[in-house]
Amino acid sequence: MSGLLQNLLNEVVVTPYDATITERLTEVCDTFAEKVTVETIDRYVQAFVYNRPDMDFKQEVEEKYAELYPEEDAVVLPPLFTIVLSQYISLKAITQTMTGRNQATASLKLMNYMLYRKGSLTRLILPNNIKPMFGKMDAYISQQDDIAVDGAYKYLGEILSDPTFLDGHYQEEEVKKEVRKMAKMTELYNRQRTVEAYASKKADNPFVRVYNMILDLFEHNKWLFLKHDIVTTLNFVLSDEEKKKSSSIENIVNELVATEVKDFEEAEEASLLLRYVSKLEQVPLELKTRRLTVTEFGVYLYYEVLLEYIIREYYGS
Repeated sequence: MSGLLQNLLNEVVVTPYDATITERLTEVCDTFAEKVTVETIDRYVQAFVYNRPDMDFKQEVEEKYAELYPEEDAVVLPPLFTIVLSQYISLKAITQTMTGRNQATASLKLMNYMLYRKGSLTRLILPNNIKPMFGKMDAYISQQDDIAVDGAYKYLGEILSDPTFLDGHYQEEEVKKEVRKMAKMTELYNRQRTVEAYASKKADNPFVRVYNMILDLFEHNKWLFLKHDIVTTLNFVLSDEEKKKSSSIENIVNELVATEVKDFEEAEEASLLLRYVSKLEQVPLELKTRRLTVTEFGVYLYYEVLLEYIIREYYGS
């Protein structure tokens, strides 16, 4: 990513640093990016999503610069620069340093934080550099969900009719593939039953119905990385009139709390809606009047709950 930090800085302010100092700052930031984990990426993402300078990070960068270049003059960062450096570190970590599930989960965290910028992307300092960090979770799920459900079941009859069939064939690759296909079909069937049950509850408040449905989907979910088109699901569950309904985030949260829906005693910092509903945080002033349609609410919530289950399954203590 040679030269990228210089370009990012130039987009924001007239940088007081020459190319040599910027190259050194790049090396400093690269050392931070190499150590970023799913658990630590929040501080960097929060800095540029919230436009909030991190003074502790400022000091850490200045100290690392002095450590790497003890013979050079100390560098003093303007607070605004910490936001740019945080975005550079996030971009480097998510697109280059991190891989696999870690990369996907870090990307998902960023996507969930973007609720804070719903309808206000222009307030981001460098909005064009957000896009490369998106979509890693969907790509990871597509990679993991590689079981083709094509209806071709060569051994289905034997498996159903002969309880001992698998005892003698469980090591055969074709049989194992077929069993996995049937397991996937079971998961899809269970999800469909859940969705159909909520589609019939037309009298319920649509925000409440969507909230409960998504939590139910995950509570009965046996495989987190199964492809699921949440927009198609929401279109099935919601009437045309409900799809047009919108409300402020504050009103949505108040309705959910008043209905006493299930909350999360603990929720990731990136799970903004869940934290508001669970009363772990108050809806901030910037979001109180921001409006969501029922579909938008469902999509944001789906990915927040997905994040929660991934963290519990793979990153919990």
